[in-house]
Amino acid sequence: MFKKFMMVFRGGISKFCHFRKWQKFLKGRSVRVKQRSFSHKGLLVLNDYVEFKGQDHNITFGKNTFIGKYTIIKADFSDASHFKAGNNFGCGEFCFFGCAGGVVIGDDVMIGQNVRFHAQNHRFNEKYKLMSDQGTTEQGIIVGNDCWFGSGSVIVDGVTIGNGCVIGANSVVTRDVPDYAVVGGNPAKVIKYRE
Repeated sequence: MFKKFMMVFRGGISKFCHFRKWQKFLKGRSVRVKQRSFSHKGLLVLNDYVEFKGQDHNITFGKNTFIGKYTIIKADFSDASHFKAGNNFGCGEFCFFGCAGGVVIGDDVMIGQNVRFHAQNHRFNEKYKLMSDQGTTEQGIIVGNDCWFGSGSVIVDGVTIGNGCVIGANSVVTRDVPDYAVVGGNPAKVIKYRE
């Protein structure tokens, strides 16, 4: 009971200091939020040690959002960097969202612990040139509605995941996933379709 009171208190103080509109905001211990880097429409629960790095409201959440402990959302790479999650979004502990090319997540998405989204990739085609000198690609990641990501999944730049998909635990998603597919493995392959 005391823990919930403290989350409400910390959230209320943050809202009072940074925002004009009052909304339900529960904030855990040692949460780091760059001023005005995010906005939300309804209940937002940030557990302990969550970190947001964004700029000018480029991190947005819909209604009913739950962010697990030690999660990092990094959207401060460039003006194109952004993170957008729809309604009823939840992610477990230790998730990482690298949003250089943008990460857009639909409604009713569940994400397990230690899932990583990397919306940026290094170029490495020229073997006589240092990889660090070849630049990067930032195509972004798009996730449809009603998806479930198992613990330890990795989603790389340029991937679009359709509606109703299930991503198996510890899968590495390197290609687009069609609607209602269940995928798993490294690299992830379609195992079956939901009926």
